[in-house]
Amino acid sequence: MSVTGNLLTNWLYGRRKWQWLFEKMHFISLYGMHTGGGSLYESSGETVLMEWLIDQKPADQKSFVWVDVGANDGGYSILMDKMVRQKGLEPKGFLFEPNSIHYDRLKKLSKDAGFSFFNCALGNKLGSADFFAMDTDTLSSLVDHSALYKGLQKESIQQVQVQTLDNMLATEKIEHIDFLKIDVEGFEYEVLQGALQQIIARRIDAIQFEFGRAQIVSRRFLFDFFELLTQGYTIHRVLKDGITPALHYNSRLEIFQTTNFVALKRK
Repeated sequence: MSVTGNLLTNWLYGRRKWQWLFEKMHFISLYGMHTGGGSLYESSGETVLMEWLIDQKPADQKSFVWVDVGANDGGYSILMDKMVRQKGLEPKGFLFEPNSIHYDRLKKLSKDAGFSFFNCALGNKLGSADFFAMDTDTLSSLVDHSALYKGLQKESIQQVQVQTLDNMLATEKIEHIDFLKIDVEGFEYEVLQGALQQIIARRIDAIQFEFGRAQIVSRRFLFDFFELLTQGYTIHRVLKDGITPALHYNSRLEIFQTTNFVALKRK
């Protein structure tokens, strides 16, 4: 090790005096990596990703098929519908929202769009489950992660139906999905498990999933997503103006702040 390296190791790194500096640098680095910036699709880079994915479609493709899991009020899919139409493609959106109140609102807001609606959750098996409706709409989930947020309150606990994506696609006779978007606050991995047949057969071109603090409660790691997806897909972090090069798993990636990743089908 060089003299400079020895100096940093012995007198700077790990010293109480400089912790304020390293904590500030850590915060700046996470912010610069866009880790924790995935909450709002309007500012997270998701709209840039939408447009890029639509532009990747072959010139002879007539439609664009996407699945929005955790559709909430439909804002994301309404924007997707608009972008798809602007590119001259027929929009085919399949929207899943288990919260009955949000579902009714969703249908009213989206009545003129090219959507099919499903008032159920997606998971890794058929059945029913408790759905925790929070006072902050976007944090409602099949995972009760309210303890992780100061002041977050549960408004109700609803029994909702749970479907799998594999079963839904077979029922609807859908053979290919251009884009699967999953934002379900800690239940993302279970949704992917329920789409395992499609993932193995590589019938989905791109998969966006959110990874954040709710995974602390669901006990899922980014390692699990890499294990499930990387045989057929490359994984990238979504940035404000694009995506990172393909990521290779490293434990330093395990940062439980709201971040969007996209898995792209290998060529």
